[in-house]
Amino acid sequence: MEKQRFTFSKSDRLKGVKSVALLFGEGKSFFSHPFRVVWNYTETHPGISCRAGISVPKKEFKKAVDRNRVKRLFRESWRHRKKILDLLISKHNKEIDIMFIYTGREIPSLYTMNSYMDKAVAKFSLILESELKEDGNPERDSLRPKGNQQL
Repeated sequence: MEKQRFTFSKSDRLKGVKSVALLFGEGKSFFSHPFRVVWNYTETHPGISCRAGISVPKKEFKKAVDRNRVKRLFRESWRHRKKILDLLISKHNKEIDIMFIYTGREIPSLYTMNSYMDKAVAKFSLILESELKEDGNPERDSLRPKGNQQL
């Protein structure tokens, strides 16, 4: 049996001014304490189902050491949980960019960060499943009124 590798490689990271600008310009968002999660479907990176990024505001964490600590904890927690979303997204042949903005005011422990990530990934999975069901059901689209039609 082959060991499963949990990685967060360079190609899995959300980077680039254009990608981030597009994400914040056209993306959808939700809140799962202590993260504000912004996400969007994309087609800019074939072969990679989910790219993720983290932002920790300077306003809350003045010292770079503290911001980097939160980012490090996020990356460690995310690399163990991204497989859940990868399976869901790739099953529907979609690609997603996702940005986590940490809104907490204290540096969490790894255990706490893991529980935060579990909640955020579970909530995002539910949102994605409901969206993908709506997109993949042509019967539902035919039942919707088009334009100014009334039922």
